[in-house]
Parts: sequence; structure tokens; C-alpha cells
Amino acid sequence: MEDRISVLKSMHNIMIHMNNEDAYWRWVILGVPDEPSEDDYRFIASDKETFDECVEHFARVFKDYIDDGIYTK
Repeated sequence: MEDRISVLKSMHNIMIHMNNEDAYWRWVILGVPDEPSEDDYRFIASDKETFDECVEHFARVFKDYIDDGIYTK
């Protein structure tokens, strides 16, 4: 469960830093909600099917927007 939560947080962090905000908004529609709470992460991580769907959605969004880059300092 903790590993899944960590993965979800990492995916969300990547989406926050995408150079195209459309990627973020597409992510929060079917991925984790906008400004997710610990309870949101736990809920998604607690169900394997929901977690797997979230990972698949992340992969689609990432693929579609990675050409725009990721903001790093």
C-alpha cells in the first residue's frame, strides 16, 4: 500500500511539473484529484484495479505531453 501511495505521489508530482498545463488538467480528470489529500491517495492505492487504471492513465497523458518537456529548476 505504501509503495502504491509513493508511486501515485510521484506521478502527480511529475504532472505538476509538465510544461503544458493541459497535461495536469487531463491528469486530474481521471487520475488523482486536483490537490489530492492523503485520503485520496489511500483510496486509489487501496484498490488494485483503480490503481492500475490510474497508472495507465498517467502513461497515456505522459506520452501525449512529454514533448513539451518537464519544468526543472
